[in-house]
Amino acid sequence: MMLFNSAFASIPPSYFQAADVAGASSWQKFKDIALPLIRGHVVTDLILITMWTFNTFTPFLLTNGGPSYRTELLSIYNYRVAFH
Repeated sequence: MMLFNSAFASIPPSYFQAADVAGASSWQKFKDIALPLIRGHVVTDLILITMWTFNTFTPFLLTNGGPSYRTELLSIYNYRVAFH
């Protein structure tokens, strides 16, 4: 969320002020101003989040939980319990 917050903070407020003067709704401002300007940030954030998630699952992928799930991390345990 901090990554997305910083992406939104990088948008100049004058764009939204001009949209207010033009009578744009909140949805129109988000769809027509915010999303196109943060598209690169969103793609980068999704790639980073995917890589961080894969790093969390790497020990489990290597050992498959080990004997009786002894090498299981807390995040893997939560994932296993949630989906069983």
